[in-house]
Amino acid sequence: MNKQSNYGEWKVIGNFFDGQRHFIAGRLINKDEVQHSGNIEFHGNYSTDEEEVKKTVAKLNALEREARQFAYFKENSTSVLYAFCNRCQYFTSGTPRQYEMFFDRAKNAPEEITRDQYLRELSAILWICSDGKDSIDTIRGVLFSEYLRVTAPIE
Repeated sequence: MNKQSNYGEWKVIGNFFDGQRHFIAGRLINKDEVQHSGNIEFHGNYSTDEEEVKKTVAKLNALEREARQFAYFKENSTSVLYAFCNRCQYFTSGTPRQYEMFFDRAKNAPEEITRDQYLRELSAILWICSDGKDSIDTIRGVLFSEYLRVTAPIE
């Protein structure tokens, strides 16, 4: 999900067969091409419950949006975290080498790490390399707020 793509948004696709309407989640693989059978990715199985498929589509689109937000934050983490640390006075007790390692880890975190693991790890580093005025939970909360502020415009 983090890789650059031209996928369309997930939508409910309906087909009529076996005497009734069936629904499935689907999206264009390349939104710059016309819709045809070779340009549609499906998720799950057909269902006669349209509301169930709508819920699935909403979840899939939310996961895609979160993945785009996470990728954006990681890509821009050096400038975002630099401004964040200055504004909040975090990373006041670390060495220049530790600061460099912090930015490297933020930008190059493993693909399989979740957003929450990522923010928890960065918060722990900030807590260790700060003056101790804020708890690790406070730092995590403030960092999460910053994450949401920075990534909110990403659709």
